[in-house]
Amino acid sequence: MEPWCAHCSTRLRTAPAAHPCFKNMSLMQGGTLEGKWSCADCNFVATTRNGLLNHEKVHKRERLRQDIPPLQIPLDPKTRRRNKNKKLASLTTGQPGDTPLAARAIDLPTSEEQSREEVNATRQRERIDVQEPAALLSFQEPLDMLLGTEDLQNRKDHFEVIVQGLTTAVLGHFNLSKPPVIGTGSTRKGLDLLNPQLVQKAYRWNRRKCIRAITSPSGARCLAPKEEVYGFYKNMWESGSSPVERPMPEPPTRPAIVESLSQAFVLSCL
Repeated sequence: MEPWCAHCSTRLRTAPAAHPCFKNMSLMQGGTLEGKWSCADCNFVATTRNGLLNHEKVHKRERLRQDIPPLQIPLDPKTRRRNKNKKLASLTTGQPGDTPLAARAIDLPTSEEQSREEVNATRQRERIDVQEPAALLSFQEPLDMLLGTEDLQNRKDHFEVIVQGLTTAVLGHFNLSKPPVIGTGSTRKGLDLLNPQLVQKAYRWNRRKCIRAITSPSGARCLAPKEEVYGFYKNMWESGSSPVERPMPEPPTRPAIVESLSQAFVLSCL
C-alpha cells in the first residue's frame, strides 16, 4: 500500500504530518467544525468524534446498569422470624370469632353506586361465627392463682394436677384416646427376621441372642417372682455354716541351717 495525497496527487513517502497540504490542518474529520457531532439520545454536541464516542459510552453504561437485576441481600434468620411473627400476630391473638373471613373470589362492586371502599368495609364487618370453647375455662382461675402466688407450697404438685386435668379435658372434648404406653418386657418388639440388615446387625452385636431369636422367637420368660429368686440366693450366700473370716494358716517349719545362711554367702553361691 502506498499513501498518496488527495489534494496534490503526490506520493507520501515519510512523515505524512509534515506534508505541506496537511500542515496547520486537523487530521480528525470534522475536528474543528462546531456542532458537527451531536448525541442521538440527548442534546449533547461534541466538537470531535472521539468526544461523541466517549459520551455514547456513558449512555451505554447507564443502560447496562439499568438492565442489571437489582442485588437482593437475603435477610438473616432473626429478621425473617420477626417479620413472620408480625404477619401472624393478628391471627394468633384474640378470640376465634374476631377473625375476619377470607376475601371472596369475585371482589367487584355489584353496582356503580357501590364503591370499592364500601365493599372493603362490608368485608371487614364479616366475622367467623365460632363459639368460644368452654372446655378449658375452668382451668383459667387455678393457673392465674398458681402464677400469681409466689409463696404457694407444693407448686409442682398443683401444676401436675392442672396439666393432668387439661389433658383429660382436651381428650374428652375432641373424643381422643390416650396414646399407648411404651414400656419394656413383653411389649418390646422382637427381631424382624424379614429384614436382613437388622438380622446382620443383631448377629454382630450379640450372636447368642440373635440365634435364640431365630430358633425360638416366641420364647417364654421366667414366671418366678423376683422376691422369691432374691430370697433364695440371699439365704444361700448368707448361711451361718461358713465363717465370715478364716484364720491365716501357720507358717511352714524351716530347718535350723536356714538361720545360719547369710546374704553374702548366698550371693557367692549364685
